[in-house]
Amino acid sequence: MIRSVQVIGAGGSLGTQVCRAAERRGWTVCRDAFDITAARKDHIRCELVINCAAITDRKAPQYKVLAVNGLGPRVLKTACDEAGSRLVHVSTDAVFEGAGPHWEDDVPDAKSIPSIIRLFGEVRDSPHVTVRVSFIGSTGRGLIRDIIEASPFRPVIASDMLLWNGVTSPECADLLLDIGKTDATGVLHVPGQYTSRWALCVDVAEWLGVDAKRLRRDDSYVSDRRLASTKWSKLGLRPLDCVKVQLSKMEKPLL
Repeated sequence: MIRSVQVIGAGGSLGTQVCRAAERRGWTVCRDAFDITAARKDHIRCELVINCAAITDRKAPQYKVLAVNGLGPRVLKTACDEAGSRLVHVSTDAVFEGAGPHWEDDVPDAKSIPSIIRLFGEVRDSPHVTVRVSFIGSTGRGLIRDIIEASPFRPVIASDMLLWNGVTSPECADLLLDIGKTDATGVLHVPGQYTSRWALCVDVAEWLGVDAKRLRRDDSYVSDRRLASTKWSKLGLRPLDCVKVQLSKMEKPLL
């Protein structure tokens, strides 16, 4: 039975939530900070390792993005192999660009360099698993912060034609721990309930209690990054609430 977890990227938006979720379960949490591009066997301290480390800043130098998002997970996987540990690596729905929903066996069609790098970093060898998911969090840069900082003169623009089925960061954290207790290997998609970017923005604004005039709808952008799974229910993982319900359970940031 798993009683401890090592969280890589523990200081980030998702990593922080994973640490909190694990502590609520009474697990021991290891937060050791080290360069995953130089990970070694002696860096690995737990049977279960969850990698939340990723550079998402589009202004970051590409060599750093390649190192951390592309090469880093592979080096970390080798260190886990040598230590006899299991790696749960967090990837993204951005590896798909065509019409969805997208299943685990579908061939990714990413075209942007950051998305191709994330795809390169995925680890699939048993006993490890790559979890593809999209999440929104209340800390750091992202949709929620964008809506907080928006105004009628500088609104957040969103499309009802951008289809999405991600989760909140606390929900994602709990799911990663649940996945860590299963025997999932290869690639696993988190199949949240379907919504759109516009509907998501409306729900977030309502949750924050801010004026919907901070939002502007523009359906000229069309995209479908919905994730579907053939494995989820077979692994005994629970069905997911809609994002509006998930938001109601999440701590609100200071406005």
